[in-house]
Amino acid sequence: MLRLLLSSVAVVLLASQARAQNVVETEVRKLTGVWLVTVDETDGHDTDPEILKQARVTITRDQFVVEFGDIRYAMTYQINPGGRPPQIDLITSVVDPRGGQSMLQRAGVYRLDGDRLRMATSSSGRPKRIRPGKGVQYWELKRAK
Repeated sequence: MLRLLLSSVAVVLLASQARAQNVVETEVRKLTGVWLVTVDETDGHDTDPEILKQARVTITRDQFVVEFGDIRYAMTYQINPGGRPPQIDLITSVVDPRGGQSMLQRAGVYRLDGDRLRMATSSSGRPKRIRPGKGVQYWELKRAK
C-alpha cells in the first residue's frame, strides 16, 4: 500500500514538473527574437536617446544579448513565468584579466504584452514591481519588425 502511494506521488510530481517545463519553454519561445530598446533607465537616470537608437536586445533559447553600438553584453538567463509578476534572472560571467572569474546576477521581473516587453532588474534583490526606482534598471523593449 505504501509503495502504491509513493508511486502515485512520484507520478504526480513528474507530471507537474513536465507541465512547468512546458510553460517555461512556451514563454521562452514568446521572448525569442530581436528587440529594440525604447526606454533604459538606471537608478533614475535615462539613457541618452542617441544611444538608444543603437540599442538592441537579442533573446535566444539560452542567451540574452544586449548591444549598444560596438558594445556587446552576452548573458544567460532563467525565467519563472509563474511568478507574480513573472521573474527573470540575467547571469553574466566576468573574467578578470589578472586571473579569476566571477558570476554577476541581476534578479528581475518582467511583463510581456505581445510585441512589448517591460523589465526591471537589480543586483541587490529582485524588484517587486516593473517600474523604475533606486537601484533598478528599467527597460521597455519593442519587438523589431
